[in-house]
Amino acid sequence: MDLDEILEDLQIRLAYQEDMIQSLNQTIAAQDQDILWLKRQCRQWEERFKALSENAQGRLPEEKPPHY
Repeated sequence: MDLDEILEDLQIRLAYQEDMIQSLNQTIAAQDQDILWLKRQCRQWEERFKALSENAQGRLPEEKPPHY
């Protein structure tokens, strides 16, 4: 293998690595957006559950169901 072939091989490898890094970066960015959306959804569900729990206080019967 002469120097030109080695240089060409390295350039090809570098091009593939740059492409892979860009692809991974896009994947991470998309996953970050998904995580942010999921966190917002969890907060909304938590707020809804808290509101329902607060509204239901005193309405739930304290007696045990008949199967006990």
